[in-house]
Amino acid sequence: MMVIKKKTIFLMVIFLMVANFSFAQMKDFKANEFAGHTYNLSWLTWSPDKKYVSFQKSYEYSSDTLSLINVKHPEKIIFQSAGIYPNFLHYSKKGHLFMRGANKAQLLKLPCVKPVIWENITDAFYLEKEEKIAILQKDILRIYNEDAELIDEIHGVNAIKKNKDILFFTGRNKNLYELIKWTANLKTTLNSSIHKRMNIVGNENPIFFIAERDSATTKNRVKYINITTRKEIIFQPPSSHLLKNVVQVSKIGTSKFLMTYTTTLPKNEKSTVDIWYANDRNLAEKFQNNVGLENVIWNPEKTEYVLLNNDRFPKHIPIGHGGYVLALDPTANQHYIYDKIESELYRYDINTNKYEFLGLTGVNCYMDDKGKYVLSHDNKNWALYTIATMEKRVLTLEADLIPYFSLSGEKIIFGGHQKIVEYNISASELKTTRIPEGFNAEIISGSSEQLGIDSRFTKNSYDDSKTTLIKILNPDTSDQTLGIYRNQSFQALYHSSDDLVSIPLMKDANSILYLKSNYNKPPVLIRNTNSREAAIFHSNKEDDAVFNYKKTRTYYRNSMGIPLTGLLYYPAHYKKGKKYPMVVGIYELMRNQSNKYLRDGFIGSVEGFNMRNFLDRGYFIYLPDITYDGRGPGKSAVDAVESSLDALANIGEIDFSKVGLIGHSHGGYETNFIATQSKRFAAYVSGAGNSDLVRSFHSFNYNFLSPFYWQFEEQQYRIYKPFAADKNLYLENSPIYHAEQVSQPILLWAGKEDRNIAWDQSMEFYLGLRRNDKKVIALFYEKEGHSFSERRNREDLFVRIKEWFDFHLKGIKTPWISEMYQ
Repeated sequence: MMVIKKKTIFLMVIFLMVANFSFAQMKDFKANEFAGHTYNLSWLTWSPDKKYVSFQKSYEYSSDTLSLINVKHPEKIIFQSAGIYPNFLHYSKKGHLFMRGANKAQLLKLPCVKPVIWENITDAFYLEKEEKIAILQKDILRIYNEDAELIDEIHGVNAIKKNKDILFFTGRNKNLYELIKWTANLKTTLNSSIHKRMNIVGNENPIFFIAERDSATTKNRVKYINITTRKEIIFQPPSSHLLKNVVQVSKIGTSKFLMTYTTTLPKNEKSTVDIWYANDRNLAEKFQNNVGLENVIWNPEKTEYVLLNNDRFPKHIPIGHGGYVLALDPTANQHYIYDKIESELYRYDINTNKYEFLGLTGVNCYMDDKGKYVLSHDNKNWALYTIATMEKRVLTLEADLIPYFSLSGEKIIFGGHQKIVEYNISASELKTTRIPEGFNAEIISGSSEQLGIDSRFTKNSYDDSKTTLIKILNPDTSDQTLGIYRNQSFQALYHSSDDLVSIPLMKDANSILYLKSNYNKPPVLIRNTNSREAAIFHSNKEDDAVFNYKKTRTYYRNSMGIPLTGLLYYPAHYKKGKKYPMVVGIYELMRNQSNKYLRDGFIGSVEGFNMRNFLDRGYFIYLPDITYDGRGPGKSAVDAVESSLDALANIGEIDFSKVGLIGHSHGGYETNFIATQSKRFAAYVSGAGNSDLVRSFHSFNYNFLSPFYWQFEEQQYRIYKPFAADKNLYLENSPIYHAEQVSQPILLWAGKEDRNIAWDQSMEFYLGLRRNDKKVIALFYEKEGHSFSERRNREDLFVRIKEWFDFHLKGIKTPWISEMYQ
């Protein structure tokens, strides 16, 4: 027995040595092969004088490196700094650049690029109206002018906050904390409390709303403060529910406010049952932990409250009009069959306290800058409502358009298919401007602001006194260009190409800034002056290898005659006459990936593998389109993908005996199903994909807090009928019911906290394959969702997928896969 023990210990030591060596090798491999060195450009900011452009270098796991260039001296970064929050960047009137990060703020007195630096800051803001800089270091608040000259210093400050470009700070005065408004000429104490934490939840200068703790009851409360009259009023919730958090305070009259706040609902401690009724319209409410929502109209000066009809209308939307608030119940018609449901929209008159039916709306509602109109597609036509008169006008246009109201309030423009449509509100007249055939128009120089707490209500506007910037795109070819629209005329700024155009900024009709990139072209910063392009910065200059990649388009039809497109990327060191394996990546229409810059790291058109890494290691990559029809999502996918392979038959360098298929999410479901039907692939990788459509149709989606019916009857699966209406269609398109037909090895992966596609759908498919003696490995990752966030898990997954395809398509053996064949 002693001999056996010694032998066992010896073998264990050898095993651990090998395991540690392999692990170390894998760590080195991961660090070298999947470290992302390339970057994109983001947060473009153009100085008011158009002399400087700043941008963030967005790497795989950081996007805090600010870079600054002088437009007159292109290609040269004159200043660069890491650790900058891009949304805190600001150019002063003098053209100086203020920036801040986690614990440091800086000011560049341009054209000098030697920064003034404040270290170890607690907080910092730039005040645009005052043109001042506020810096909090420890407990000292210092105020500087835009030349970084100290003009004020305040000690004993706990925190600072900027609200509507006004600076507030809290400090201790004896046994109380004070909330103080700062201006260059005056410091005004707004509130005193024994509690340090005071939040400004409304600011209609000189009126402020402060959320704080009641010192006597330690419960949350809201205080109205008029610093002109020195009047203070405590808000008393009209209902018996406890106030939890104030969501919004919006002025809706000369002295009235719409206040929306969450409440803590009383718990039924005796009940251990949660009752779900067949006519429940708001199942998401069951997961909101006894939190309610209330809306009131509050007149603090008269200490008057009107508790709105929150049971009937959970959502009340401020519109910027003094006399009205919009109201609706977005769940009233919710049967969970469709995502695009109609809602009954009401107008609430704050003077008469009456609700009046305005009309039907669709999911999204758009409003003008003055709150006169609301526009929505009611799933039949566009309906334009004049809120004051309750007049309804019908506009017959395509549903999938995004409208913008002119600031003058006279016009609405829509970008559409092969046209730009302008609607004159006063004349009730539609006029169409044609754009090139096959192109769609998108309004670029408009602005969008969410109204209230409902993200479906937005204020969309554009300045019709200026030129409007439009992007046009051909979705079939990816060709695109920018152009200007004025006086019902469209003029392209340059010839269209399949370069991806992004982040356009316009100073005026003659000065436009944007990025151009492509699959083999890192982003280039372009300045367009009088329709003439000039490159002012090339990113990733060290990335010479990307220019050598080659891509072609294939055009094919599925068996139903539908025209489709495939993108074929050639191996990095492609040699004619040599055979190469190929990986096919699928989702839906993949043609829109054609101009995405091929970055290194974890960036990819399909989750789980980086195309560039595979191209460098001698693979073809193919991204074919998939379209859908009455045969079901699985069978349609098989047809489209196999038809796409037929289109490559004349490319002799592809080894069709060594082709792999990979997909994630809906692409994972498609991969699962194709694996049960096709004989064209040597190996499969499926991530977070459905296995059983019957089960999924009847499941609850915790990502959307909704039953999953609509995903099948209206959205992605495109079955357009319930399971009961065609049971065979659901069964025939479910991979799990055909697991015995899988003929080649498949690697499954999922995150065990996936709230979109239940991770055990992958486990179920694994079990079905296992029971039928199929070659399968499943990878289940703790604390990961539908897509992975932990870098170590992404590295592990990417390495395993690489090794999976290398094993089955190149014959490169790997122990953890070989174990499946023992």
